[in-house]
Amino acid sequence: MITMCVILTVVYVSLIYIHEKNTIEDIQLAEQPVINQLQEKPSLSQDDISILAVGNSDLYSAFNPFQLWNEKGFTSFVSGEPSHDVFRSYITIKETLKFQKPKLIIYEVDEIFNGKRYDEKNTLIHVAMNTYPIAKRFEPWKNLDSSDFKKYENYDYNYVARVTYKGYLYKTKTVRRQTNGPYMKKTEEIANIKKTELKYLKEIIDLAKTNQIPLLFLAVPSAKSWTSEKHNAIQQVSEQYDIPFLDLNIVDNGLTMNWQTDSRDGGTHLNYKGATKVTKYLGDYISENYKIPDYRNEKIMEQWNVDYKKFVKMTKE
Repeated sequence: MITMCVILTVVYVSLIYIHEKNTIEDIQLAEQPVINQLQEKPSLSQDDISILAVGNSDLYSAFNPFQLWNEKGFTSFVSGEPSHDVFRSYITIKETLKFQKPKLIIYEVDEIFNGKRYDEKNTLIHVAMNTYPIAKRFEPWKNLDSSDFKKYENYDYNYVARVTYKGYLYKTKTVRRQTNGPYMKKTEEIANIKKTELKYLKEIIDLAKTNQIPLLFLAVPSAKSWTSEKHNAIQQVSEQYDIPFLDLNIVDNGLTMNWQTDSRDGGTHLNYKGATKVTKYLGDYISENYKIPDYRNEKIMEQWNVDYKKFVKMTKE
């Protein structure tokens, strides 16, 4: 209890300082006292993740870490929330790299155009909310529980369920898209990326390069929120900075979505059927393009098998 009080006091003082100052440098200075408490980690732990996926509700509706574990043996985690924005993703990746060393970072790019900006204080709170399940040895958060975040925005939006399923939101509800027509129409138009969003997108790219971690831009299927103009904008950034870009909205990529069965809300977000298709495709893509270890036979990762069985049981109830 005393340890928890000390941690919360340190974090609270840090957040007050951050609120008064308004630069990334100030955030780093405020964090330093708690960063210094980071303990040594063993070479491999059941909490370690090979793949960190960051983005908004499109991502956590489409990417199922338990399926990826069962099919490929990859350990992964989805950190995201509704209306997530580029700044929060930057801070999420930056903070996570203090206690995790993923072998691949997946960044879902839809939020670049649709995100809701938080100030630095709320950003750090939400980073803690969305990453604490994989931060058990990170001193500032290791004694936290999901109930500690109840007073903050987005807590009630299936938060506990997403934490339980490695960040994935399990939904079987089906709402058909009203039209079956194509939504990705050929155009030379390019969607605008605001200066602030572009700034932090570049920061994400730099973080990955500095830490020598491959970065993958991903656009998951979304018939309502994604467009060819957005694709063109991300493709331009992808080519400029030599970052692979996987757009699963492109009809000739081999992934076939059925918008009469695969969405929970008429075309914006995927349901379990849609997520199963996307995760299978993504797992195959990762296997072919990245060297991610298969941990299914590692005893220290046995908890993943236990959790996967619980997930399967839940889906059959």
